[in-house]
Amino acid sequence: MTRRPAAHRTSRTQITLRLDRDLVSTINELADDEGMDRTELARRLLSDGLTQHRLRAAAQHEHPGRRAAGNAEKRDENRNIFHGFLIINTKTRSH
Repeated sequence: MTRRPAAHRTSRTQITLRLDRDLVSTINELADDEGMDRTELARRLLSDGLTQHRLRAAAQHEHPGRRAAGNAEKRDENRNIFHGFLIINTKTRSH
């Protein structure tokens, strides 16, 4: 077994999440479709979700007058660090 360099082993922190079974199944299916393991998919979804969150937050900061009162639910959703997971979960439950 080949060991990774020490710098790479310490560059990541392990976290534990509890997710609905349906969400885990959807993540597994999407990971299979994308040809990657679910951990890598989760990293990418979280990274993409955080990027989108930061972009929206920056746009709202630059143009506060554009924020409509009806967007309160959307703002709450954007604050969630697991935005990528929520997108998949929403799509799964709507089918």
